[in-house]
Amino acid sequence: MTLKISIVEIDQWRREMADYPGVVRSLREIEDCEGDLEDAAISLAIQADLEPDYSDRWLVSYAKRFRPVICQSEFRDSLTEGTVLCLVRYLVSDSSCPELLAMLVALQVMGEGLDQFCAGF
Repeated sequence: MTLKISIVEIDQWRREMADYPGVVRSLREIEDCEGDLEDAAISLAIQADLEPDYSDRWLVSYAKRFRPVICQSEFRDSLTEGTVLCLVRYLVSDSSCPELLAMLVALQVMGEGLDQFCAGF
């Protein structure tokens, strides 16, 4: 599934995440890519010194690296009740996810659906 994000959502998140320059930069990249998360993810991964080995569904694969933490019951509960920003803040402060990719990972997880993302884990 190719996720698309609206300009209205980007503007709202930009205001809420102003204290995280890497996240704001990633939102700008999403906007430049007309809301296409996969295109933005490839560009930002390269900027974060990662080497995406393919462009189709790279973000889906990358997000799975963070399943062990995201799918813990206590964290899932807060995500189910919260917004995507809860996950972004966690990824920025308490994981190995580069700040440039935190928003994209969070949007991928929330877009896929937390239950589906964690299914079978």
